[in-house]
Amino acid sequence: MAHLAQGKLNGHLTSLPEELILKILAYIFESSDESWDPITSQPDFPSLLLTSKQLSRLTDTFRYRHIKLLPHSLTSLKESVVFLRDSALAASVRSVDIVHEERNSTQEKSLLSLVKLSLSSKDQKLVKSAVEDIGMLRVLSAHAWVTAILFRLPRLTALRLPPSTMETGLLTTYPPFKAFQEHPNRLPRLRKLSLATDRGVSSESLISILQATSLRTLEIEGWKLDNLELSELSSPIEHLILLPHWHNHLLPYVAEQKNIITSFKALRSITIKIRSFPGKYFIDFLLHYLQAQKHSLEHFHLSGSSPNETIDHEVTLVNFHEFSKLRTIVTPTVLIFRHIGGSDPPSLAKSLPRSLECLTINGYEPVPARIIELASGDFPNMKSVTVRDRGNFPDDVYEAFRVANIEFTDRGMLEGHLTAAWGALS
Repeated sequence: MAHLAQGKLNGHLTSLPEELILKILAYIFESSDESWDPITSQPDFPSLLLTSKQLSRLTDTFRYRHIKLLPHSLTSLKESVVFLRDSALAASVRSVDIVHEERNSTQEKSLLSLVKLSLSSKDQKLVKSAVEDIGMLRVLSAHAWVTAILFRLPRLTALRLPPSTMETGLLTTYPPFKAFQEHPNRLPRLRKLSLATDRGVSSESLISILQATSLRTLEIEGWKLDNLELSELSSPIEHLILLPHWHNHLLPYVAEQKNIITSFKALRSITIKIRSFPGKYFIDFLLHYLQAQKHSLEHFHLSGSSPNETIDHEVTLVNFHEFSKLRTIVTPTVLIFRHIGGSDPPSLAKSLPRSLECLTINGYEPVPARIIELASGDFPNMKSVTVRDRGNFPDDVYEAFRVANIEFTDRGMLEGHLTAAWGALS
């Protein structure tokens, strides 16, 4: 996000047509679309509010672009009624993060009683009507309330919520999530679904998600509940993000013959961030099934929580050469360079695709000088190479990348940039 100089804005932006100003503001806040943080937490938001009355008014239309709903918060439930009162505000919402806390029925009844007492009779009617509209009014619950709000947001594109809870004493599907599974057409613009779970995602839930025609990005923070094979599917989802808590939580996603990776028509990116890096067994499964996506995959990201973590000595370099559209790789050094055996390691031209544009590697493993092969001309699209945890390469390495016009960044340069940035701020 570009941070703005407040004094220069008045004479420039305010002289433009409002439609153009709104497009500029949308561009300013665009980077926050990748996060779940409210726009109000972005540094440019308060600055723009203070610039002029006109900019303050226009900036405020982005206030509800990203919102959090807390089903067990008196304040959150009260404030959410604004989206029932004002259809323009409801249409301004792009993402919702449902922050769930498990409560018992007594606690929920007490909360709802307090909320009702704090609402006007008109607002109570709005809530009742919205809940009736989704067919959940047998007994008004916080979950029904939140679901009703979700289905009144006509331009919602991203949703984050848990897939399951233990509120009933048994593992059950979270009601707002179940409502989306049963009526995906109620959120026709939804492109990104993020499931944040400590309880697990069932195969049944995954199958219903993969069949949702609007979704393009699926993020799962947690683990798959069972090892059942997924049925034959051809999901339109293009971007998969897996955030397993531990390496063994990754296995159910990739171990079965019909698994989540083989369920996509044309997967464009896969991101796996894991607390404990998996062993050779997991890596082999992952790369084996990724072969089904070798003609569509553009971005591959695999990382552990610590770059200094020791990786299983049996994990060796991966052959990405057949991934003909792969442009970006972010991975531990070992998957690019570690070679076991008496023979010479294969050249990078034989293990990496010619389509590669950006390579980022990290880890405690040494980076061999043959990294210079990336600047040899075998990768005509190469734009940048980043080595996050190593530096002090021979001079000919830096020179080769300079001559090839490829941005080369090592640990020393990264630390230098950070030092310079801190110096500028102090």
